Amino acid sequence: MNFDDRPYTELTVPRVSVIISSYNGERFIAEAVKSILQQTFRRFELIIVNDASSDGTSRILGEFDDDRITVLNNSTNRGIAASQNKAIASARGDYLALMDHDDISLPERLQVQVDFLDGHPEVGMVGSNCICIDENNIARSVSNYPADDAFLKWYPLLCACPFFHTSLMIRRSAMEKVGGYTGNYLFAGDYELISKLTDSCVVANLAQPLVKWRVHSTSTSNANSQKLSDEALDISRQNVKAVLGNGELDESAWQGLRALLMSSPTAQVNISSKQANASISLLLHLQGRFYHRHAFAPGTINKHRRHVYWVWGRHFLALAYRRNGSRNPTCRLTLLKWSWKLLTAVVSSAQINLSKSVPNS
Repeated sequence: MNFDDRPYTELTVPRVSVIISSYNGERFIAEAVKSILQQTFRRFELIIVNDASSDGTSRILGEFDDDRITVLNNSTNRGIAASQNKAIASARGDYLALMDHDDISLPERLQVQVDFLDGHPEVGMVGSNCICIDENNIARSVSNYPADDAFLKWYPLLCACPFFHTSLMIRRSAMEKVGGYTGNYLFAGDYELISKLTDSCVVANLAQPLVKWRVHSTSTSNANSQKLSDEALDISRQNVKAVLGNGELDESAWQGLRALLMSSPTAQVNISSKQANASISLLLHLQGRFYHRHAFAPGTINKHRRHVYWVWGRHFLALAYRRNGSRNPTCRLTLLKWSWKLLTAVVSSAQINLSKSVPNS
């Protein structure tokens, strides 16, 4: 008999611990749980933390009769970080699969991710692309997130999270290394956890969508979008400081960098030529420290550098030619010069030397 075909009662130790924390999740929790129980991979346990819900969540969870399910009840509302850590502490699997209470895992999700981690022992965390659905389960789009380790490590520095929290499978050893969720952030704790994991171990994303990620008006991210944005910005700042390794950050250059990189070419961007120079110099310095911190192979560095130079060069070119904000002709000329240097470096595969290449303001 194939080991995975034996009845679950014969499998005394699960390979995967699936973790769901829920607060007032009665609207979608049943569908989320069913999507795990219907997985093709069977050697799992499902740990659900009911974070003192005041709706029908407790009743719905009580209707499931499956030995693989463990429900942990908080007497008071403790938040996502504490609830997740509580589940992790009781988990028995070597792999921890995370999922949000309003999302859906496709039937092959656990099998595909287990096979990947088994075949790539150097990888500490793997995510996947997602099918984005609305509250009526109608598919609206499919994500196209980066897959390579270097790109996945780079994005969290600049306030962009390249993983869906609800798609993650993490080695227990990798989670223990970073200490789980800190609880420092009420709404962006998943971004902080992902930042720590991407910095500390090899990570990967699978191109195949394995999860349906639900976007709806009552989700925590939508209901608290500004607070989430503020927390994410602070985490990004901390990530940058860690890579720079000096604990200090030129606030003017940092704000300018945010204005340049995180605004669309059509947005109002108020920045001087001097600040633009300082910001782009900070960006290139950060890039160099990033490569040094992770000791990437030369081929990996060249691939990453060519990509980001191409993206930045085109973006700065667009900013230089659009009259949005208070960018005077001198500032636009500065951005044009930077664009030329970056795009030229893509063609020549050259590294920009800051000491020799900062355009005159």
